[in-house]
Amino acid sequence: MATITVNSLADNTIADDGNITLREAIMALNANHGAGNSDFAAITFDDIDDEILFTGLIGTITLGGTELQITEELTLTGPGADDLTIDANMASRVINVTADVPLTVAGLTVTGGMTTGNGGGILSNGEVTLTNSTVSSNSANEDGGGIASAEVTLTNSTVSDNSAND
Repeated sequence: MATITVNSLADNTIADDGNITLREAIMALNANHGAGNSDFAAITFDDIDDEILFTGLIGTITLGGTELQITEELTLTGPGADDLTIDANMASRVINVTADVPLTVAGLTVTGGMTTGNGGGILSNGEVTLTNSTVSSNSANEDGGGIASAEVTLTNSTVSDNSAND
């Protein structure tokens, strides 16, 4: 199990800058190595139970126009849905889990996703678990304005104000 702590609200992949962004952490986990980024040189990834933490990070991570693509089992653990938001700014879907792997989102808000397909906030081929989280104000032209997944488990979470045409 690898744990990475995100320490920046930016959405970039700049190596050796001392900052770890959410996009960098996801890319490193997907690649199962540092993906050329020496900020991750000492981390070993194992494809199982990997976690990205946002300890002490408060505010909004505004995505730069492309979704966050996840290919490995992952838990995203934030400080609370009122404290940290991932916002696609209506420029893309927020999260796309492209493999049949579980995704757990805890203590985060997922918002501002928009897609011409399914799942404006979260699209997943596997199980999605939300704990103490919010998925709101996302839209899709097909199914699942907020979440499109084969299986969704909600605990102390809110899915609201999402829209889909189908």
